[in-house]
Amino acid sequence: MRAFPTLVLLAVVVGAFGPTGRARAEDAPVAPAPPAPEAPPDPEAPSAPEAPPAPPSEAAPTKLPAPAWRDVAGLERRLVAAVAAVEVACGAPFETPPTVRVSTAAEVTDVLLALEERLGLEPRSERAAVRNVARAMFAFTDYANGTIHVVPDNVERMAAERRAPELVSADVLQVVLVHEAVHALDWARWGWIAHRKTLKGGDALQAFSAVAEGHAQLVAEDVATAQGRRAAFAAMTQAIVAMPDGLSPAARAMAQAAVAEAAFGYVVGHRFLRAVREAKGAAGVDAVLRAPPTETRVIEDPRRYLGLVPADAGAVVDLDAVMQVFEPLVADPRWRTQRDRARHAALASQGARLPEARRANFLAGYEDGRLVAAGLARGAQVLVIVLRFATPDDAAAFVRDDRDLGKIGEDEATKSGLSVEVSAYLDGAGTDGALPGYRYAKKLTYGGRETLLVGGDTQAGACVASVIAINAPWITKEALATVADRFALFVRDPAAARALPPMPVVAVPPADEPAPGK
Repeated sequence: MRAFPTLVLLAVVVGAFGPTGRARAEDAPVAPAPPAPEAPPDPEAPSAPEAPPAPPSEAAPTKLPAPAWRDVAGLERRLVAAVAAVEVACGAPFETPPTVRVSTAAEVTDVLLALEERLGLEPRSERAAVRNVARAMFAFTDYANGTIHVVPDNVERMAAERRAPELVSADVLQVVLVHEAVHALDWARWGWIAHRKTLKGGDALQAFSAVAEGHAQLVAEDVATAQGRRAAFAAMTQAIVAMPDGLSPAARAMAQAAVAEAAFGYVVGHRFLRAVREAKGAAGVDAVLRAPPTETRVIEDPRRYLGLVPADAGAVVDLDAVMQVFEPLVADPRWRTQRDRARHAALASQGARLPEARRANFLAGYEDGRLVAAGLARGAQVLVIVLRFATPDDAAAFVRDDRDLGKIGEDEATKSGLSVEVSAYLDGAGTDGALPGYRYAKKLTYGGRETLLVGGDTQAGACVASVIAINAPWITKEALATVADRFALFVRDPAAARALPPMPVVAVPPADEPAPGK
């Protein structure tokens, strides 16, 4: 349950300084609730310069009481109704109906940590990071014992902060209870605790979460519509996908990607399950729940699951193999690294920052992507994203958009209180700029602290590699040019690229020694 593992890095990358990226909450089956994109960083996550504070709201929000959410007897009655509706909608009875209790975020934190232990997750999360996730939940189902924890403190706070009084209503509560009752049924019915233990890697976990949350949303929507609570379902969903108010431009760019990633299951998973049901009916949905897909690419494009899209041809570039080209940049054991798939929703969230005429075509032809994020305690960071598009023209369009997003980010950074001291862009990538793409170097300051950045995009056929190194001067422009050259060769001729002698690992100098070139 590594909470928001690349969120702070994302603030730098998508907020002001270059290529687009992602952030995500871990795969805990959280209840519908607004994500918390400006959470305190995980101490083990890559560190970053402090972002400027968001401007204060015009007036402090007034607390909105949620009496129905605190009425234990009323909650029990409402849950009985929710259980009955879920059994009808899913065509299956509960072996043991769930129970409900009023809990605090601290109590939910204890539950989440205990579930980590039961699932055998390693390494364990820090309590502070888990507590932050727990503060973003309306409710949570402990799938180990079927207890639904309703958290009225969170509901009241978020309703006030969002100025959305409908969130404390009894109708939204009923929708949330239906959503949570689906979780209670599914985890027991389909043996998901055992299944979850088999999953490895961020993409498999996010795919599973999308199935769990998508099905809960599908059933909650059906029940809400049948009961005349469609507006309540919409309000609950809007709370998940809405952007917080009062963010600076740079923080808003970060939050857009964070919200897209945190809401992936509720939005993209919901769309996937709905498409499967339309094509194959209730039996098709049950087949998904019985054996959930392990790739978010399938979740993003239901046609792949339904067999309506041919499998990738043998000539398609192997992105996992391509990523090995960049390993020497982050192979020093001092780096903490995280690898994942680059999901469409988080990437696409940045398109809103482009001029309106260009937004509709942002990411056109995107097929798949990979990323690696690495960080050091001293504040250095590296992010590599490799993307594959349908055609070289699509890839070239992304490079143009991504370059402009970097410059737009500089304007956003300036409005947020940062100072752009240096910003130098050069056409071309690789050695002597001979490859399609661009490269850049930047220096920014905030509060007397400097942030140094080098990076750029390289296009090779229908693929693009975006690299950024932050406060890591030992990753020289020569090293970046070498990996760009090898990336382009790998896309063109994998056998020739593999025949090259291994690129030396770029060593991280000890903290008390100057970096190369200093």
